[in-house]
Amino acid sequence: MRTRPLIAVAALLSTALAAGGPTPTAHAAPAGCTASSSGIVLACDHSFPTPARSMGAIGLLGDSVLLGSSPGVSTPHLPSLLAAKQWGPIRMTTTLGMRTFNSVTTSASAYHVIGRWKAAGFNPRVVVVNLGANHFLDCNPTTYLTCQARITQLMDRIAAQYPAATVWWAKTNARSLRTGAYDPGMLGWNKALDAVEKARPTKLVVWDWPKAIVDGKFATDPAQIHPSGAAQYVKRSTLIAHDVTTRTPARFVGPAITPPTMPTGSLAFTATTPLTNVYDSGPTPVVEHVQRTIDLASLVPPGTAAVAVTLTVRNPSAAGWAWAYRCGEPGAPAPRVYFAAGQQRSVQALVRLTDVSSLCVSVANTSADTLRAGVQLTLQGTFAPGAGSTLTLATPANAPVAATSVASVRRFTVGAADAVAVAITVSGRTAGGTVAAYRCGDPEPDATAFQLSYGPSETHTAAAYVPSAGGAICVKIRSLGASLPNVVVGVLGRFTGATTGLRFRPISPTRILDLRPTARRGGWYGQHVPFQVLPFPAGLGGTGIRAVTGTVTAYTPLVGGAITAYPRPKDLAATAPPVPALQVVAGVTSAGSLTAAVDPAGSGLALRSTANSITAFDVTGYWTTS
Repeated sequence: MRTRPLIAVAALLSTALAAGGPTPTAHAAPAGCTASSSGIVLACDHSFPTPARSMGAIGLLGDSVLLGSSPGVSTPHLPSLLAAKQWGPIRMTTTLGMRTFNSVTTSASAYHVIGRWKAAGFNPRVVVVNLGANHFLDCNPTTYLTCQARITQLMDRIAAQYPAATVWWAKTNARSLRTGAYDPGMLGWNKALDAVEKARPTKLVVWDWPKAIVDGKFATDPAQIHPSGAAQYVKRSTLIAHDVTTRTPARFVGPAITPPTMPTGSLAFTATTPLTNVYDSGPTPVVEHVQRTIDLASLVPPGTAAVAVTLTVRNPSAAGWAWAYRCGEPGAPAPRVYFAAGQQRSVQALVRLTDVSSLCVSVANTSADTLRAGVQLTLQGTFAPGAGSTLTLATPANAPVAATSVASVRRFTVGAADAVAVAITVSGRTAGGTVAAYRCGDPEPDATAFQLSYGPSETHTAAAYVPSAGGAICVKIRSLGASLPNVVVGVLGRFTGATTGLRFRPISPTRILDLRPTARRGGWYGQHVPFQVLPFPAGLGGTGIRAVTGTVTAYTPLVGGAITAYPRPKDLAATAPPVPALQVVAGVTSAGSLTAAVDPAGSGLALRSTANSITAFDVTGYWTTS
């Protein structure tokens, strides 16, 4: 094994750090840091309080490569960038020459830092590690197991102190000053990191700093170990804050929420045709937090206990959300639609009616501006005891179906059924518009009746229950411009007169998952990161329950994508089905309805995301065999 005094490595890193930060003042150090007599920062230890809204505590520890991201060394520093993403409390401990373990100089030993954090009562959900540059003499690509043991020792230490924590670890970078080739020690260390990540995929997230240097065209010191100046450190810190936030997954910490007991009395479905509006607030908009009661007694068949409607908001004066609910249950997490000022938005809502066949709608603002909005309900169908259509789930669920196009009307082959449960997705470069699905042969719905609103060049999905004829449904597309969107229809299930199908049992909407730090419901906590699966606990798949209907919400997503429901985690394919439950746009809170199969063995339901969001899920009803 090659040997070389650690002081020589530390001196190299100290020199590079001094060149990488602001010109130091002799004998001075930034607050929370110590410096040498020549003014070179040697170590920093900082703590930052919990913000008003927090994704969780996060700890940062590392050597000189991280030291340049400390407060007082570069601005904005890494803790401030993480705090802006709502992490906190934050603890950052960095030291020149830090190693994973150092029994002689424990101030430069990550192993011992973790112990001091724990003793001080600091309990991070994520531990950010930037170590390895001081281990280049320990291994090479052939002897990488030595470095793997160093990494594993620290991973075990973190796991012992913080069993629920995720570790985020940056790879190292270094090149030979003579040849320009990657340093063998760097290659061995990074190979060891990859091996540990493969062995602990749910505990370790590795960031490729060498790739980031190339992709980001970073300026570095001659050995390419450190960024070359304060601006380059800020650039690196920005990448780290984003990567940590988007790649550290939610964790199950319990307890789970048990959904309500299945109610007695099951309902059959009758699709409504032609597609018409049953309520429109017209020139008198709904005012925020004012309940509007809607009497449906004369518009639905006698005995109707629940309805499937499209809830639409038009011309809102401010950003907010609207919801439809059983009057008397305004506090329940009822099906809802989110919107920006001036934006038209729609969502499917399955709502229990009162004994006098009414339901209620309200709007609430998410800004300081007063909200007034037009509200519209389009009836998709009714649920009542006795005879009617029952639901047979499609296999595979959400598979796209064939379509033929005639101008702005497209005919989709869906198979023999009285009606179909579908998910409709639009995409493409358009000016925005609406989509109305209806029974072929019926009059085309007018411009006010539809199930989906889409914005300019937007990919958007909406659920609907649509009457069918001749094994097909028709889709009327309206665009505000010359271009029509691409339309994909996925079949979730088919309603027929078969007695073996599923009947609906509505419940008071119940939130069984909410990743928001202020809510923390359902036992999961953190970000729903790309390709992460959130399985719900046993209980959704109780006796006779074969599917659920509910609302999935993505709050303030950091990365856009889609959320799709699966009966069981083991049913997940390599890629998500073509038509998801919800399309997610970065920075935009959105919600969508889903009807999804439940594992009959009791494993419940699983939500898979290709986005990065704070996800919530509300159950509004069960589908049962009788």
